[in-house]
Amino acid sequence: MSRSTLAALVFSLMAFFSTAAQAVSAPSSRTGVIGMAEGNPAAIACPSNKFLAGFALSYKTSMSGLTPYCVDMAVDGAWSGGAQVFLDIMMSNAGGGSRLDIFCPRDSYVFAVKGLSHVYGIHAIVQLTLNCKNLKTGAQIGIATSNPDGVSVTEWPVAQCPDIAVADGVFGFIHDAEIIQFGLSCHSWKPAVALGRTNIAPKPSIVEPREGATYPPQTPLRVRIVPAKDAKDTTYRIEIQVQANFDWRDVTTVATPAGVAQSAQGYRGWGGKPGVPVTAMTAIAGTYRMRARGTAPQMGQPGEWVQFKIDGQPGPQVDVMDQAKPAPGKAGDAAQSAASRMTGQSSTLNALGTAPAVAVPNKADAASLNPQPLPPKTSPGAMTLNSQSLAPRTLSGAGALNSQALAPKTPASAAMLNAQPLPQGGLQQAPSSLR
Repeated sequence: MSRSTLAALVFSLMAFFSTAAQAVSAPSSRTGVIGMAEGNPAAIACPSNKFLAGFALSYKTSMSGLTPYCVDMAVDGAWSGGAQVFLDIMMSNAGGGSRLDIFCPRDSYVFAVKGLSHVYGIHAIVQLTLNCKNLKTGAQIGIATSNPDGVSVTEWPVAQCPDIAVADGVFGFIHDAEIIQFGLSCHSWKPAVALGRTNIAPKPSIVEPREGATYPPQTPLRVRIVPAKDAKDTTYRIEIQVQANFDWRDVTTVATPAGVAQSAQGYRGWGGKPGVPVTAMTAIAGTYRMRARGTAPQMGQPGEWVQFKIDGQPGPQVDVMDQAKPAPGKAGDAAQSAASRMTGQSSTLNALGTAPAVAVPNKADAASLNPQPLPPKTSPGAMTLNSQSLAPRTLSGAGALNSQALAPKTPASAAMLNAQPLPQGGLQQAPSSLR
């Protein structure tokens, strides 16, 4: 075989394997872009079978030297191990300035991006916001760099991967070192995650609030949940988010017994009332979404988001709401019957959707239940018990305990039982060097 023939054969084999490698690593899709198509095309990608978890880049008055953080994905959609920065993979050279790390929370992957670019000059990208998606829960969170001061900018709309994909790389245009245009290459994650979801509990559905409906602010919002077929949920976790620009921001997460949320009255611990300080438990004007998941006896999958608006003037409070019937239909009947099956009792609950509070005295209080004149010095607890209305005649000992009228319902106490939020999430900011 001649030397020229051998060289041609080697070149052909190299071309073949190069084409095969590109076919394997090629993205399944690309998003739209932010920024102008100026300069030279450039692209980077995570190593095979890794997904994008964030970036490291240099920032002065524009962005340059972008390198990816990449991570392996487990079969259930979580991270397998930890994310790594690949300093040998760069979209452009570093143009000076400070290093910034813009990074998704654990088990989340880059899903979408938006940003700002200079109006004048070479139109470099000056600000980025990443949208990170948790494939196990479906939750999304925005991570942003700071906005430039005193600069005229163009705002670009969100460029987003398909629902069945997350990012595994970046493409766009560069001018010298500066990034001018930016988009995401996306790769499907469904086949891997599907392997880990075969034995997960079914999803509950929220029937109130209704999709697209508007509800008054600073008013208890009735939340009613219908369990999935054959589900035996005993506790639900309700996630509430508010729309902030193009992103969804966590407001709060609350827990409620299934019997409450499935009843005709529903859970009404979130929404607040006029004249009180605004907290995460207060509904103020805005666009919200909500979903539920069963947490006991086993952790289930979250249900579909239900989007609604809060607007207008404050509405009726719980004492007035109790006089109105819930929305009619099969969904209401299903929730009512489900609550009865779960508790074995009627689903008639108090104003906040919990069982009426009952004061049960203990042995130490037995003497104070006898309606005799109190000694000159008494404890605050004894005074409180004797100040209640007692029956005209009482028996002594155990008989006295059984003959007393139960303490009246205390809505404030009931509200405390029903409306304890779980630890709150929220829009996470990039590290201090970003702000």
